[in-house]
Amino acid sequence: MTIYWSAAQPGFWDTQYIDEAAIPADGVEVLPADHAALMDAQAQGKIIQTNAATGGPEAIDPPPPPNAPADQCARIINQPLTVQCVTVPALDGEYPNNSATRQAMTGVVSQINAGMGLPGGGVTFNWPDAAGSERQWPGPEFIAFANASNHFVYDCQQTIGGFSDVVPSRTLVVDTALVARAEANVARVTL
Repeated sequence: MTIYWSAAQPGFWDTQYIDEAAIPADGVEVLPADHAALMDAQAQGKIIQTNAATGGPEAIDPPPPPNAPADQCARIINQPLTVQCVTVPALDGEYPNNSATRQAMTGVVSQINAGMGLPGGGVTFNWPDAAGSERQWPGPEFIAFANASNHFVYDCQQTIGGFSDVVPSRTLVVDTALVARAEANVARVTL
């Protein structure tokens, strides 16, 4: 019995099972011990391919799985978000985005929308960035930030659930249009 490897028709060809005349012309003999090692490597998850230098077989690690949108969203949904605030550039930076932070954001927005004012009763309140530094957030900008954060999470969930193939940007632009809608909510607080 002799075992061959063919690059033209990738695979092992064993004369125990086929006639030697059926072996592809580019067949390279593989020693039984090498064949056994290659089969063990394949059982461990390796891929057998042709070694370009020798023409014989070699075991390599498989390529990483494709970076599917759902996988990307699953990785980024709880990562910090980058804020670019058009109206208050001092708020630009990275902010935590985990479930506890989102729950706290929802509580603050609910407080504002219920007419209870901002936390602390001032015109701005402290909200920590990803480094733990307190930033002074006005109500309209914070509502716009929370809204953009909710849209980011929703978009990730839609992609993870298979309803979309869009990977949302982790950069949230707090723009004047969102702030204008938020100001209408804050205006109720100051009346």
